[in-house]
Amino acid sequence: MEPSKQTATAVSIPYRRRTTTGCLTCRMRRKKCNEEKPNCVGCRQNKLICNWPSNDKTAKEVSLSRIRGQVGSTARNAAVDRPILRATTPHTVLPEVIIACDQNSVPHPLGFMPGIRRASDWHLFDHYVGVTAVQLAGRLAPRNAFLSHLLPVAYQDARVVQCILALSGAQLCFRSNQFEYNARSHYMASLRSVKHALLTWRSLTTTELVGLLTTTLLLCYFEILICNTEGHFFYHLRASRVLLIELRDCRADQVDQSLLDLLTEFYAYFAISTTITLHTDLPVNRHIPEDSFLSSAALSSLNRGNDIYGVLFGSAHGLWGLIMPIARSARYFGQHQNVNQRDINLRKYESEILSWTYTPFGQPSTGQDTALDPYQLAGEIYQQTLLIFLYTTFNGPNPPTPDIYAKVDACVATALRLVAKIPLTHPLQTTLTWPSLIVGSCMRNPYDRAGIKYLMKQQLCATMLDLKRNLKFLLQLWEYQDKDETVYGPYGIELVIKRKSLHLCIA
Repeated sequence: MEPSKQTATAVSIPYRRRTTTGCLTCRMRRKKCNEEKPNCVGCRQNKLICNWPSNDKTAKEVSLSRIRGQVGSTARNAAVDRPILRATTPHTVLPEVIIACDQNSVPHPLGFMPGIRRASDWHLFDHYVGVTAVQLAGRLAPRNAFLSHLLPVAYQDARVVQCILALSGAQLCFRSNQFEYNARSHYMASLRSVKHALLTWRSLTTTELVGLLTTTLLLCYFEILICNTEGHFFYHLRASRVLLIELRDCRADQVDQSLLDLLTEFYAYFAISTTITLHTDLPVNRHIPEDSFLSSAALSSLNRGNDIYGVLFGSAHGLWGLIMPIARSARYFGQHQNVNQRDINLRKYESEILSWTYTPFGQPSTGQDTALDPYQLAGEIYQQTLLIFLYTTFNGPNPPTPDIYAKVDACVATALRLVAKIPLTHPLQTTLTWPSLIVGSCMRNPYDRAGIKYLMKQQLCATMLDLKRNLKFLLQLWEYQDKDETVYGPYGIELVIKRKSLHLCIA
């Protein structure tokens, strides 16, 4: 008897959508998640940051589809033949990119950017070039450093590309939550790579180290734009400091000076901007060492004479350099009762702040009156904000006196008049988050509160999600302030951070 023959038949497997409610990290890694909050088992075992979708998302919004990508010659040819930029934004950015690539001797067309394969990646990249890079930079002319200096680094390091895509997605989140998954996916891909690179960072080549530092600094930007309140920003910032010191102290002769100065300015901007509280011993330690390259003189020398000078600090380098010394001095006198010396230091800092004068870019100070421009206005806003910071921090946790109220209220009124003169669409607006928080924390007048609230809401129409977070924080602070007069200035910010268990980072 012949054995029975089995007839092979083609089984048609229906296409099924994969739906999950696990954490974003496990979904990106395509691992099963036990859905234990706040940190699932998989993330704890692999020492990963466990991120979850927003609570207001539905199961449909977090569903994943297995999209069968076509990885063949057609896809590769499409990447090469695609136009350099699609017209996704009203900004004219193509000349900027061409100039950036030419001036930095980058021969590759944008179609060869490493790590970009999908159409969604190109959409995010185009958005970064046309919108995100424009809004992150405080100074665009004659060149935008976020394009002219960062894109050449991205050509050599896929981690930087992943961060650029993550930044673009995070900036798009203020328009729609649909971009959050892509943003976090690129973020996690970059973060895992950084985690392994940091284990052997001393053995990296200088080029690799520059790429790694650029990545960690862009991760700081991501945490700010995505409104992370768990303190991840400070981990990236401390890692950046170690890498930056290595480059500045040991390998400065192997790095383009303009690029090194730019990365130093990024770090300094983040490190100084964290100084928004009187103390740093909060649930997440906010202390950042006061390195010598954070002084006023050192900041003023970064890319001086270069066409990207003041990309973040504008013309207020000298004022930025006073923020950390004032905070350090205020903490000292909070622990050591020496009223006479405290008054001497206060007058010294006050004199330095008031003696600041605006110097137009590329021009020496002539002492003559110059027409007001946005950079002068921004510098004067920082001047008024720094006076507020000085008066309130030197008062410590004590209730404000009538004299302090009078001085601060005058500075608040002046700052509001100045900020109203800067166009809402000017790129400088996104570099004024530190002043907006410090000034806003001292607003007792409902009219003043309504004024800054209006300005921030107008900016929300065209900028980033972190402004919405800052406005929400100010509304919470004012609610506490109306009941407790000690909720005022940096100490008031500190109280709200503690009560709300927030780890606020701004830049």
